[in-house]
Amino acid sequence: MMEYSKITIGMPVHNEEKLIHKAIESVLSQTFTDFQLIISDNRSTDKTEEICREYAKKDSRIVYFQQSENIGIETWMFLINRANSDYFVYLAGD
Repeated sequence: MMEYSKITIGMPVHNEEKLIHKAIESVLSQTFTDFQLIISDNRSTDKTEEICREYAKKDSRIVYFQQSENIGIETWMFLINRANSDYFVYLAGD
């Protein structure tokens, strides 16, 4: 089970290499720090995985999942089911 946080931010992504840096940095730049960012990658074929894994390695509040196949809209429930917090919000990777 993941560590408890006040807020879980769920980020579904697929081939977001051009903008994923900005999306993740926008979360990390917030003054409120009691959050967990869970990223569900729908089998990206660009550098999205590499970028997300680098961020997860640097910040323990970031958890990255690479799906074995593109699960489409099911990624939304995947993210909700992994939340361990009082609040949950989605954030687009772009």
